[in-house]
Amino acid sequence: MTTAMTWIRRLCGPALLLASCLAWATPQALLGTWKGSIGNAPVMACFADFESQYYYLRHLHGIELWRPDDNVTHTRDELRGEPVAGHVLNERASDDAPGAVDGVGATWRLERLEGSVLTGTWTAISGKRSLPIRLTRLEGPAKEGAACGTTFMAPVLAGTRIRKSAGRFESHDFHLIASADATAPELGSEVPHADRFNRFAMDWLREQTVFVYRCNRGAASVGEALGRTLEPVFWGKRYLVLRDSMPEVFCGGPRGNSSLSYVVWSLPQGQAVNTWAWIQDGAQAVGSRPSEGGPGVPRPLRRFIVARYPRNDDCSEAMPFAGIEAPYPSADGLVFSTSFSHAMRACNDEVRLSWKQLLPYLSKQGRELMQAGP
Repeated sequence: MTTAMTWIRRLCGPALLLASCLAWATPQALLGTWKGSIGNAPVMACFADFESQYYYLRHLHGIELWRPDDNVTHTRDELRGEPVAGHVLNERASDDAPGAVDGVGATWRLERLEGSVLTGTWTAISGKRSLPIRLTRLEGPAKEGAACGTTFMAPVLAGTRIRKSAGRFESHDFHLIASADATAPELGSEVPHADRFNRFAMDWLREQTVFVYRCNRGAASVGEALGRTLEPVFWGKRYLVLRDSMPEVFCGGPRGNSSLSYVVWSLPQGQAVNTWAWIQDGAQAVGSRPSEGGPGVPRPLRRFIVARYPRNDDCSEAMPFAGIEAPYPSADGLVFSTSFSHAMRACNDEVRLSWKQLLPYLSKQGRELMQAGP
């Protein structure tokens, strides 16, 4: 019977390499973010459960890495702490990449780990080209099973180019800050807590850069710009309402994704607020009460909103089953957005209610808002 030590010696070769090779007995040592090169090309790499990947610093386009034996039957417990199998990783190629075999464009063979330096060999799947891999650890995982995070994405974010232009909403002037994929407002110093809002907007803009990176990872090219927008739809004395709109985008899978949501920003407080606090019982007010032996009984506010859904077509028949999102303020009341299933998302619409209509359902905070105005 082959002993464990015999097997390690066969893998490691000379005894002087034994200490270095023993590090492979703890795959956890590989998890985290690394920076280095493949041949002469600088790269960033990350080994993490389900998300091992790398990119070249010259184009910041993510490339997936996975173990040769990975498949959909693996569970999280089986994969935890095991980012490599046999110290070999496959590199995903785009469907139209020349020479790719079953989606594999190249392999990584990780050969030695000495201290914080990891070395190996990158080989094209055709076998006609090989380059040395040399990586230096930047940080380990933030926690068990952590995905590739801030340090790994830092060069991608640093590569985001921001443009400024003039913007105007009704009587309010501001700046538009735009990346290649998204646009957001930047407020002037005359607005209370403008610095807080502008940090929020810039963070949102950077999140879109990360979203696009993740969406396009493994694709042949970045493709068209995302076109996501964060734009004012109401600007009152106390509240600025922003519509966060993302058009349909395909990130793999059989169907695209789109989103529409609202941010309600308190100008006096300098922060986004939870508008359910304006409604008695909060989000539960648009839910249903449990009912034995049948469907739930809609609560009064839900029935009131459903009855005022503005569409008079097939959508109205499905409205009782739609979601109702947190309200946002308008000049004379509150607006509730509806949320239908993916197949019926064309039915998504808004229900606008006046303060008079809402009065029986308002909390103490909601009544104060009604009196003071938004």
